Amino acid sequence: MYRKSVEAYVTVERDSPVESNDPHAMISALLNELLKRMNLFKSNLKGDEAALRKRNEAYARSIAILHALQGSLDFENGGEIADNLFLVYEFARLQLLESFRSGEADRIDVAITSLREIAGAWDQMDNPLANSAM
Repeated sequence: MYRKSVEAYVTVERDSPVESNDPHAMISALLNELLKRMNLFKSNLKGDEAALRKRNEAYARSIAILHALQGSLDFENGGEIADNLFLVYEFARLQLLESFRSGEADRIDVAITSLREIAGAWDQMDNPLANSAM
């Protein structure tokens, strides 16, 4: 299932660096790309027309990545970890939406911090396939 979600993201976002047969590497790349896009969104919340275009593009890509990450979760085998990751991804999505509406960065900072912790933990996993929520 993760492959289908990631392929859907790659189809929409042709310039994405996510192209691998390694599920762990794909999720790692998605998390890193998500953090990059969310930071770009945050840095362009306000500004001129060019900044708002960057904000809108970063927002759309962030949402697409979050959907790909949510779709990659294996709830049957991932148990509580998959459930918790889904909630974190949903939280990030809601914070993006609220920041988009309000133009304020406070909410997005909390989501970025949470996702950065997940990305760091994911990158440090010794045996990614044995303990993954995918």
